[in-house]
Amino acid sequence: YNDLGSAYRMIGDFPHAIMYYTLAIEMNSAYAYLFNNRGSCLREMGSYESAIEDYTKAIDLNPYYSLAYNNRGTAYFRLENYFEALLDFDSAIESDWTFAFAYNNRGYAKYKLNLYEEAIKDYNKAIILDTDYGIAYFNRGISKQMLLDNESTCNDWMKALELGIHSASTYIKSSCE
Repeated sequence: YNDLGSAYRMIGDFPHAIMYYTLAIEMNSAYAYLFNNRGSCLREMGSYESAIEDYTKAIDLNPYYSLAYNNRGTAYFRLENYFEALLDFDSAIESDWTFAFAYNNRGYAKYKLNLYEEAIKDYNKAIILDTDYGIAYFNRGISKQMLLDNESTCNDWMKALELGIHSASTYIKSSCE
């Protein structure tokens, strides 16, 4: 059932994916990844509280499940609960210090809390771990802009555009030319 859930999730049919993940959970509720997968579908549908419940179950089953912490942090972030999001991104990084995505997400939560210099440190770490991580360059540029570091800002946005983040072109046109 997990494979069917994953297939439906890949095509964006989240209600069917949830149905199959639920069937898989009913068959064996000891697998953390099943709760994480269902939680991700719920999050994509905007059911953030339900997603948080599933991610919490996944974490209860596997306290070192960095992806579940990251995903729960993202759900908290979408609810604009940036402090809870930060705690989960911290836990994701504690579980896997090479998790570039979690560093980027933590940086974005810090940005939302106006902690621009701290955000930049997280984006730097994400970029060290994955030099082709375009969104981390883009986000770092936004935080640098808030600190009025214009030249460096534009360099980050140009790198982001080079790596396929097309929305960077709007920022480049409005701030760098």
